[in-house]
Amino acid sequence: MKKSRMTSESISTVLTALIFVIAGAVPIFTAMGVSAGLTAVEITSLLMCGMFAGGIMSVYLSRRFKMPVYAVPSITAVAVAGPLLQEFSLGEMVFGYLAAGAALFLMGRLKLIGKIIQYVPIPIVLAMVAGVYMNYGLNLINGVGELPLAGGCIVAAYFLINLVSSKVPPQAAALVMAIAAACLMKGGGAGSLELGWSLPVGIVPVVNLNVLVYVSLPLVIMAVSDLFKGYGVLKANGYDLPLDEVVAFCGIGSMIVSFGLSHTISLAGPTIAILAGENAGKKEHRYFGSMVLCGITAAVALLASIVTGLVSLLPAAIIDIVCGLAMIGLLTSSLTAAFGEKRFVLGALTAFVVGLSHLTILGIGAPVWAIVFGISVSFLTERKDFQLVRE
Repeated sequence: MKKSRMTSESISTVLTALIFVIAGAVPIFTAMGVSAGLTAVEITSLLMCGMFAGGIMSVYLSRRFKMPVYAVPSITAVAVAGPLLQEFSLGEMVFGYLAAGAALFLMGRLKLIGKIIQYVPIPIVLAMVAGVYMNYGLNLINGVGELPLAGGCIVAAYFLINLVSSKVPPQAAALVMAIAAACLMKGGGAGSLELGWSLPVGIVPVVNLNVLVYVSLPLVIMAVSDLFKGYGVLKANGYDLPLDEVVAFCGIGSMIVSFGLSHTISLAGPTIAILAGENAGKKEHRYFGSMVLCGITAAVALLASIVTGLVSLLPAAIIDIVCGLAMIGLLTSSLTAAFGEKRFVLGALTAFVVGLSHLTILGIGAPVWAIVFGISVSFLTERKDFQLVRE
């Protein structure tokens, strides 16, 4: 049996994913806390609890399933949690987070998500993934437009490295060029809140049944949406994730971190896309890179207050370019799988367009509506393809 080992591909992938996590998630959660009027200690708590618990849990899941799994508090759920932190007390929000975690745990134990996914055509799921993550490709173009010289050098390094050496991963070359560009630019980030080091808080839940409707239900819907995205990303890269077991673990993790003001934990599709792509090395070894990243993430979480200050040194445009290049493999594989089989073509196209639109109806995001509308269109126009959905 071959031992898992870190290669140049996996090292560059881990570094890219780490930049993505720190530069993407940390500022978003920090901004949410600031806008909601949370104290520095409370903001540190929600970052520390969510990232640490998610990192440790993801190390276990990656090792258990031998595939790159990364689960953290949902970034999309910030749209719900942020404004509601101003409407309900912290104790009531913790009650809502706790109830949402319990609901996810029950859904996993009852195998509800696995039953649902059995009846969802994979081409439609992968088309949704391509639509949702196409935004990173667009951000790549916008980043190059904002920083033509630096962006052009980073993109050129990615595509031209094979002319120099076939042993250097394209993502590694792009990452080195990006770091060099950031150093030459002397930062250029937007700045962030300076926080002192502190321990997590412990908030006692306060029962308020209204919170179940306004907080818990939207958080569960968004968590399931993220689970579908993460599942689709792994499916596009040849992995078959036991979704129900992961949902149950996410529910347990969500209940634990809720006392520290962190909301529902779910699969982080963009990060998984980086860890599971072709640039991450051999398929059977990619989970090891995921374990390394998750371990580093858990360690970084303990220094959450310091990390928020360092993030401000990274120019946003360079982050967009690096992350966009990291998504190339996911976009090509998901688009090929979505339309290459010539089944559910209209449904897949619908899912792609809706996913690309970032449509939100009734507080439910585009990933869910992309699948709903995609299946509906296929049911009306491509009914014959459903007899092959279980193949």
